[in-house]
Formats: sequence, structure tokens, C-alpha cells
Amino acid sequence: MIPTDKQNPNAIVAQFLTKAIEECGKSQITIAKEAGYANANNITMLKSGRSKLNKARVPALARSLEVDETDLMMLVLEQDEPHLADWIKRKTNVNSIGRHAANAFENSLIRAGKVDVELTQEKLKEMQDFFDEFVKGLD
Repeated sequence: MIPTDKQNPNAIVAQFLTKAIEECGKSQITIAKEAGYANANNITMLKSGRSKLNKARVPALARSLEVDETDLMMLVLEQDEPHLADWIKRKTNVNSIGRHAANAFENSLIRAGKVDVELTQEKLKEMQDFFDEFVKGLD
């Protein structure tokens, strides 16, 4: 387990990356190559929190891990620049629980091999709205 206290300021992203790496099923060597790192040790350091994820690496790493680029970038910003992350959340719908739920559902279908299921942007938006309304009802 990665410590989440002040001793490891990179813990939030490290925990996310550890889970994403486990779920994607790729080796750290493959991920490192796809994300433009010199070797797999860079990925190990990110997972442990000993190294900070450079924002410029987020798009390639997100593609390699098959995770949402915006979600990963927001985690990096929440960890490194919380004031900027808060501003972005206030100005956009980037942190919508419904959007996260809809993306997670779509990714689950893809991983399960259900690629024949057609999820249009319209259907994903409907799911997002449903989950957002559901969460509002919990308050």
C-alpha cells in the first residue's frame, strides 16, 4: 500500500496508476515504451510515488493504460496544483460523477470483449445524466 500522508505527496496518482496498470494487463516494459519512457523503472517509480508524473506524459500514459486522459490529468492537477484543479472543476463539468460512471461502464464492456455493443456519444451522455441525477438523489 502506498502511504497517503505528507511523506508521499505523489500518493494519489501512484494509487491510480497502480490500479490502472493491474487492470490493463500490459507489462510495465510495454507501458513504458508506449508512454515514451526510457525503461520500466520509470513506471515502477511512478507506482511507488517516488516519482512525479509529468503533465506532458499524461496523454501517452493514459492511452497506454486505456484510461481517460482527462481523469488522469485531473488527478495530477489535484495532487500538484489543487487551486488550478478546483478552478477547472468550477468552470467545467470535468469531474462529473455521471461521466466517470459512464466511462467506467464503457471501459468494462470493452475489457469484457463486448465491442459489438454500440455506445454512441448520445447514449453515453444519457448514462452520464442518469448517474448525475442518481447521485443528486443521494444527498
